[in-house]
Amino acid sequence: MIFTYFIYDLSDICMKKVFKLYQIASSSTIVSKTYSLPLKFLNSEHRDAINQRIRELEEDQLQLLDKRTVETALNICRENPHDLYPRSKLSKTIGKSPNIAESAFHWLFVSLKNRLNQESKINQLFIYWMKNPQQAIEWIVFGRSPYTESKFSDKWKSKYIWVLNLLTSTRRQVDSYWRKKSPNIYRKHQLKFNSFLPLVTHYEVEQAISDAYENKLDEFTKLSKLTDKQNAFLRKLHLILSNKSLVASYLTSWINTQQTSRWKSLKLLSSELAIVLGNKSRKLFSTLRLIIIFALFPHLWTTVLKMLKASNPEEFISMPFKKKRGKLPIKLMMNKKYVITRPGNAEIMTNLAINNGEFELGFPSKNRSKLTASLLFPKKVRNFLKNGAQIKVLQIESGIPPSNKPNVKVVLEGNSECFISTKLTVQYMRNIPLNNSTIMGVDINRLSEHMVAFNYPVKIPRDLIKLSKEYHSLTKNQIRSLHISLAIKGKQKDTYGYCKIRGELKRVYARRARLLKEIKNKLPHFLAAVIIQNKSQYLCIENLQISARGKKGALAKAIYNMPDDLEIFKKAVLIASMLSTRIVRLVLVNPQNTSRLHNKCGGTLDRGFTSYDYAPCKKCNKRVNTHINAAKNIAQKGAKVIHNNSPSTHVRGLGVIPSSSV
Repeated sequence: MIFTYFIYDLSDICMKKVFKLYQIASSSTIVSKTYSLPLKFLNSEHRDAINQRIRELEEDQLQLLDKRTVETALNICRENPHDLYPRSKLSKTIGKSPNIAESAFHWLFVSLKNRLNQESKINQLFIYWMKNPQQAIEWIVFGRSPYTESKFSDKWKSKYIWVLNLLTSTRRQVDSYWRKKSPNIYRKHQLKFNSFLPLVTHYEVEQAISDAYENKLDEFTKLSKLTDKQNAFLRKLHLILSNKSLVASYLTSWINTQQTSRWKSLKLLSSELAIVLGNKSRKLFSTLRLIIIFALFPHLWTTVLKMLKASNPEEFISMPFKKKRGKLPIKLMMNKKYVITRPGNAEIMTNLAINNGEFELGFPSKNRSKLTASLLFPKKVRNFLKNGAQIKVLQIESGIPPSNKPNVKVVLEGNSECFISTKLTVQYMRNIPLNNSTIMGVDINRLSEHMVAFNYPVKIPRDLIKLSKEYHSLTKNQIRSLHISLAIKGKQKDTYGYCKIRGELKRVYARRARLLKEIKNKLPHFLAAVIIQNKSQYLCIENLQISARGKKGALAKAIYNMPDDLEIFKKAVLIASMLSTRIVRLVLVNPQNTSRLHNKCGGTLDRGFTSYDYAPCKKCNKRVNTHINAAKNIAQKGAKVIHNNSPSTHVRGLGVIPSSSV
C-alpha cells in the first residue's frame, strides 16, 4: 500500500508527486467538472461579429428540434435503449445532417434520456403501489407517501426532495389526465386532488380506527422485538381507540370537507386533536394518516387499482422542447469536423492549454471570411489539467446585450483528486489547535459562526464568517428593501422603475448565490484541516434529509442556507485522506434526539425560541452550547455505528457507512 505523508510547506513538485501517489493508491471514480473560460478578441466590433455568428448557429440548432424530429428521436431511443446518443441514425431517418445537427441532437438525446428515465421510475412506482394498497391510497389522498419516498430514495440513490417532487407532480398529472379521460370516476367518488374525497360516515371512521389498530397489532406481533418507535406508534393508536367516538367526529368532518391542502390541514388537525386528548406535545399525524387510509380503502381501492393498471407513464411526462424554448449552447464534440474550428482533438487541446495557456477557435461563415479568437485558460484550470484532468468537450453560448460577450465553458474529466487544491487547507491548519480523537462529530447548522460545530471547541475561520454575514446582510437588508420598492413601483405602474429594480434584484440574488457557492467551496478545506489536526479516522455527521417544503419563515430560510450537502463532507474526507497518513471515512448517523439530549447528564435541553445557540438543561440546570453538545452526541452515535459495522463495509477514502437506528 502506498501512503501519502503530509508536509507543511509543500513545493509544486512535491505536491505533484503527492497527487500522483494518491491517484495510484486510490480507486475513486471519474468525475466531470465545468468551468467558464474567457475569449480574447481584437476589439469590440470583432467580438460583436463573432457573437452574431454564434447566435445564428443557435437559431439553426433550435430549428432542427421540431415536433417530428423529437418524436422520431424518441422512437429511436426506445428501439435502441443501450445506444445513448444515436445521432447518426436520427440524421439518416429524418434526412437532415447539417454540421450543427451534432450539437442539436446531442441536447435532444440528453433530454430524451432523462424523459425515459423518468418514465421508468414512474412505472416502478405504479407497480409498487399495485402491490401495496396502503401507500397507493395515501398517495392518492395526499399526493405523497413518506414510506414510498424513503424507500425509492434509497433504491434510486436520489435525493429525498427529488422523489417527493416526482410523487407530487405525478399525482397532479394523473388527476388532470383522468379527469379528462374518465370524468365519471370523479363524479362517482367526488375525487379531486387536495380538494374532494369520497364521503364517509361516522360509523365507517370508527370501524377504520379499530381495523388500523388490529392491523398494526398483528403486524408487530410477528416481530421478535419492537423498536421504541413501534411501541410509541401502538400507544398512540391505543389512545385514539380509547377515544374512538371523539376522534371519529373530527376525521369524518375532515374527510367530507373540501380542503386546499390535505397534508397541511391534517397536520393542523393532528395538533388540535393532541390538545383535545390532553397532551399537546403528542404527535398523532402518522397515526391519523393510517386511519384515513383504512376509512377510504373500501371506497377507493378498486378505482385506484384500475387507474394504476390503465395508466401509461408516457402520458404524464411532456415532450422536450414542447414549451417555450430558450437558446441552447453549441456543444463542440471532440474529433468532429464542425462549424466552430479547434486546433485538434481533446489530447492536442489539453497539451496546448497546459503549455501555452490558450489556443485559437475559428468562427467560419458562408461567403464571409473566418474570424478567430483565443480561448484563455486561467491558472486554476491549467493546474487541474496538469494534475491529470482532460478536456472532454467545449460549450459555447452567445452573449446578451449590451456586452454581447460570448460565454465559453470547458468540461474537464478526471479523478476527484485532479480537481482538488490543498493550499487553502494548509492555511486553515495553522489556526486550528492540535487534538487527538479517532472519531469526530460534526453538527450542521444555518450559516453563522456555528455553521459547523465539532465535539471539541474550534473557531470558524474569519473569511467564512465574513461571507456568511454578507450573505445574511443581502437577505435581510438589500433583498427585502428591493422587494418593497418593487411592490411600490408595481402599484404606481412605473414600468421603467419596475424593470430597473427587477434587474437590480436579479443581480443581488446572483451575488448571494455566488456567496453561498464560495462558502460551500471553502468549507470542505476547513473540515479537512480540523480532521487532520484532530488525527481523526472517522467523520460523523447526521443523515439529514431536510426539506424546506411546507416550512415557513425563519425555519425555511435556515434550511435553505444550511451546508448539508453530502458532497461537502465527501470532499472533506478526500482532502484529509490525501494530506494525512490515514484513510478517513464518512459515517452517517440517525439525527434523532442529537440536539435535545444533554451529553453529560442525559437530561433534556430547554430549546425555546430564544435558546438556539445556548440552552439550559432541565435536569442539571447547566447552560449548554447546543451545537457542541449535538456534535458530541453525533460522535457517540457514530462510535456505535462503527462498532456495529464490520470493516468490510468501509469504502476507501470516500467510504460512507450506512445510517443505523442508533
